[in-house]
Amino acid sequence: NTTIIRSNYLYDESAGIYDHALKLWDGLSQELNYNVMYSARGVMMLAHNVHDIQVLKRHVHANRLNGIDNEWLTPEQAKEFCPPLNTSRDARYPVVGAALQRRGGTARHDAVAWGYARGASARGVHISQHCEVTG
Repeated sequence: NTTIIRSNYLYDESAGIYDHALKLWDGLSQELNYNVMYSARGVMMLAHNVHDIQVLKRHVHANRLNGIDNEWLTPEQAKEFCPPLNTSRDARYPVVGAALQRRGGTARHDAVAWGYARGASARGVHISQHCEVTG
């Protein structure tokens, strides 16, 4: 149950399919005729220490090698993207950098489930609520 939608994956074999899946979100509400509350506002992951920097830069570079938009931001650039972000060195968890996929976004997972249920029902599927699934 997550709301984060991104194509931020390391392996060549999966990067393309995840990026394709990200593109499908643009038309999902129309296709299901149900508002899944998708918002492509970007996904930014913060680095708070040297290990985080190494991990996130690895993701950024792996994505870029696969032609997927992902960028490394300085703390100042991260604050420019998200003005409420506290980039003070005195913060409990100081921001030392960030990875950003501008096409990433969020959607309500429950709205997605209801949208798929509605679409399935329109295609003749009977959905029984509050019953155990067997077999």
